[in-house]
Amino acid sequence: LSGENRVSIARWESGQRTELAAGEFPWENGKAYRLAAEAEGETLTLRIGEETVLTARDGRFSYGMVGVCHCAEGESIWKNFHIRARVNGAPE
Repeated sequence: LSGENRVSIARWESGQRTELAAGEFPWENGKAYRLAAEAEGETLTLRIGEETVLTARDGRFSYGMVGVCHCAEGESIWKNFHIRARVNGAPE
């Protein structure tokens, strides 16, 4: 949720933010959302609830760190934050 009614997928590298995809999503302040992000090969996908809201392609890295950030001042409360690695499509 990267701005008013906006979502994005971005890459941070050496302190530089590169927006890979952005779009509209009518989110509400104070409402809880179930977010899921997936990286499979070069394809990055963001789902909110059951809806796929963004996809992007970025093949710069085959592995690395994942995370979430604030693009501006704000507050987030994260519950049940999970990261799962897959090798050849199967969970590790």
